[in-house]
Amino acid sequence: MLRGVSKYHGRGGPLNVTDLPSINQLTAAFIEAGVELGWSRNDDYDGASQDGFSTLQFTIRQGKRHSTADGYLHPAESRPNLTLWTETLATRVLFGYPVEVVRSCFAQEPWCMLYFIVALW
Repeated sequence: MLRGVSKYHGRGGPLNVTDLPSINQLTAAFIEAGVELGWSRNDDYDGASQDGFSTLQFTIRQGKRHSTADGYLHPAESRPNLTLWTETLATRVLFGYPVEVVRSCFAQEPWCMLYFIVALW
């Protein structure tokens, strides 16, 4: 279920954020137990308050996980100002000279004009 546009949520961006169409009975009982213990119910933890018990939101499009790579990286892969290295180990992040990497068993210090993005997982 998609949320409408509000102060805290937009629509039509590169990521498809959604609530689940139904809630598992055990999840609902867990939320109710939290409320009975004095915690608030929070129907939107990305809204005005992050406190309380809530169900999670997901990035799902057409029944499949919609990752940040799907929303941001893959559409930009053909840009001439983007170089993407996979299977590359960042060994140091240096201030003044951005990054040292090991790629194909050789240490390299790539150069760029503005930004490096180092993603870890």
